[in-house]
Amino acid sequence: MATLYQYGAHDDIIPKHAAFRAARHLKPGDRSAYYASGYHLLLRDLHRQIVLDDVLAFVRDPGGPLPSGAPPIPRREASTAFAPTHALG
Repeated sequence: MATLYQYGAHDDIIPKHAAFRAARHLKPGDRSAYYASGYHLLLRDLHRQIVLDDVLAFVRDPGGPLPSGAPPIPRREASTAFAPTHALG
């Protein structure tokens, strides 16, 4: 049975490193969706209809596209070692 693993970028309960590590362990055929404006309770969020539409599309066709176009959950956190901490003016 295929799995759809969804994660909101603003989740303050499940740490990103744990969610990204879990995404690395998905089996072939499993899917993930990363919602840049999502929080922990994706189906109770203000954008819940977007997430629900993705769930319904996945149930109908696990290999089909997600209506939201949400990208897969990153498998690693982006390195911020050299990222600027403020805008240059």
